[in-house]
Order: sequence, then structure tokens, then C-alpha cells
Amino acid sequence: MTTNNSNNIYLFFKLCVEEFAYLIRSGLRFLERTPMPRLLIVCLALAIFISVLPLALSLFVLFVLLKLLGALTVFNVRKNRQAPARLSQPD
Repeated sequence: MTTNNSNNIYLFFKLCVEEFAYLIRSGLRFLERTPMPRLLIVCLALAIFISVLPLALSLFVLFVLLKLLGALTVFNVRKNRQAPARLSQPD
């Protein structure tokens, strides 16, 4: 790797770290200005969102899979009922 490319990569990561640090600092300043009751409400809403959303998604996937399994079972049973049994007759 040439020196120019390694300098560019170094500068890119340095800028990324500086931007991340700026975002963290500005977020902390915002949290310092936020009143405690509002901060508590935001934390509770975030906790509910983080805990309920995966539960809802996993239950949705579970019910869709059960519905698909039931539909395939019904389809297979109906297919077997409609198809007459073919017995081989000896010649």
C-alpha cells in the first residue's frame, strides 16, 4: 500500500472518530439540558420499544410459519383425497 493511500485511510478514520466524539458530546449536552421527568419518560419508552418490538416480530413470524404449515397440511390432505388410488393390476 502506498503512503498516500495509507494517509487517506488514516485521515478517514480520524475524521470518523472525531465525528463520533462530536455526536457523543452533543448528545450528552442535550441530556444535561433535558429535565429529569422527560428523561425518565424517554428511557421508559425506549425500554418498552426495545423489549416489545422483538417479541411482536417473533410472534408474527411464529404465527405465519404455523399458518403456512397448516395450509400445506390441508392442501396435502385434500390432494390425497381427490387423487384416486391406482392399484396395479397383474396382466
